[in-house]
Amino acid sequence: MGRSSGTTVSVLGDHLRQRARAALSQRQLAMLRVLRRRALSARTRIAGTAAGRDEPRSASLPRARELLLLAQQQRDDARVQLRAARRQRDAVSAKQAGLRRQLAEAHAHRDRARAKQALLLEQVRSARSQRNEAGADRAALRDRLRAARAERETFRRELDSAVNGEFATTEQFDRLRRAPPVGASSNGSRSFRDLAYGPVGTQNPVLSLLYARCPEHGLLPQPTRKVDLRTTLPLEPGSIFNLHWTRFVQLGCDTASDASARSEQFLRWLEALTDRGVHLVWTIHEELPHDCPFPEIEIELRRELAQRSSLVHVLQPSTVELVKPFYELDPTKLLVVEHPLYVGIYPNYVTRETSRRMLDLADDEFTILLFGTIRPYKGVDRLLSAITEIRRRHPEKPVRLIIAGPTFSSVDSAQVILRAKATPGVTIEPRGIHSLHVQYLFRACDLVVLPYNEFLNSGVLLLALTFERPVLAGDTPVTRDMISSGLVRCFERTSDESLLHELDRAVSEPQLLPAGPLAPEFARRHDPSLLAGQLALGFRTMLDAVPTASGR
Repeated sequence: MGRSSGTTVSVLGDHLRQRARAALSQRQLAMLRVLRRRALSARTRIAGTAAGRDEPRSASLPRARELLLLAQQQRDDARVQLRAARRQRDAVSAKQAGLRRQLAEAHAHRDRARAKQALLLEQVRSARSQRNEAGADRAALRDRLRAARAERETFRRELDSAVNGEFATTEQFDRLRRAPPVGASSNGSRSFRDLAYGPVGTQNPVLSLLYARCPEHGLLPQPTRKVDLRTTLPLEPGSIFNLHWTRFVQLGCDTASDASARSEQFLRWLEALTDRGVHLVWTIHEELPHDCPFPEIEIELRRELAQRSSLVHVLQPSTVELVKPFYELDPTKLLVVEHPLYVGIYPNYVTRETSRRMLDLADDEFTILLFGTIRPYKGVDRLLSAITEIRRRHPEKPVRLIIAGPTFSSVDSAQVILRAKATPGVTIEPRGIHSLHVQYLFRACDLVVLPYNEFLNSGVLLLALTFERPVLAGDTPVTRDMISSGLVRCFERTSDESLLHELDRAVSEPQLLPAGPLAPEFARRHDPSLLAGQLALGFRTMLDAVPTASGR
């Protein structure tokens, strides 16, 4: 029995030793060596007991069995440790596989980065090459720009001289007048005609757009910033004086008799021009001047203008019917050239996000813009009331009204400004807006509103459409025509409830507001270059149809 037990322990030890060596680490092998020494010690003791040194064989059997059980227990422990070692080996192998995958991905990422870097280097080399090639062209363009600026300054000085009444005698302006227009024959048979226009300001560049192509048709535009009734314009026969706004006639008149006297003085001033062979052209921007103190006298003045004008320029076909309650226009004198878009006049490159950051507006803040001169007829009071009600109805939604534009010095305008500053959710900038900053206001807003009580034409409406912003305007024949742009909604002009309803609808459902771009046909019909050509051609046709005494 003792020999059998010894043989069993020996076989077990050899078997465990062979399996452990294949999988275990040095530390585990050392542990197995300790177990092996213990097994050898147990076998030696079993062998000594079996030899019966001092004890009988029957007395050594229990001891051998005890040692055998101990060896079996050690064998089981060794198996458990072996399984643990295998699991650890498998975990290490899995981790190594994961590291190999990560290494492969890193190599692939490195290869892609190197390829991208090579592409960027190639692009940089190409850009440098293009930059070097453009260097010579840039120098040539600088020279051309300097020459153009010098020519522009010369022309501007000559126009300033014209405004100051100096152009009738200056050699420089006589040279411009004699210069042949675009398309004229080489002998200069069609010389320039003077086209004085006014009174003009600096706030609205629409006249610059309308007169842009007059030189192509032999007309030299000359702005008259202020009409001085004490002196006459030194225009030669065959020239044109294009009258625009007439508000200056009654400006400063306290009584009806003063206004009547000023109107008669102005008519005599015009008569002095027409008696010298100057053609009077009247452009109608409004039915009557806004906030006119003596409308009856203004109506009589406009009836005289309609009769004395060689040509009447209207910005909308509907103007004829709209002014009929006050004065009638001769259809044979009419020239219809619509108000152009302001394409190319104002910068238009900033994004909505940039504009809102500049104006300190939140991304989710519904922003309404009222732009332009702040005057009582523009309905600012009822817009402020509507904004107050909108904010009460939608306390969970931030709503902001921005009012931006210069103001006239009047008590009514001052009261409007004070009320706007005291109204929550309203920001007001009662000053002229620089042309570079106009884009920030229109790009930041969600809706441009025109709550005007009365108007015939609106430059702000065309400006909003130029920036492709949705517009809410009072219902008139003009605004109904603008619906074809795809960006205009109308409310009932005389109803505050209609204005409130449309504003509430816009705030509640901003996703339903019309969005750009402009309808192609509308954009083509209001193209500045096209309309400028139509106006210049209309002026030239009028001049060619009426021979002048000078034969110019």
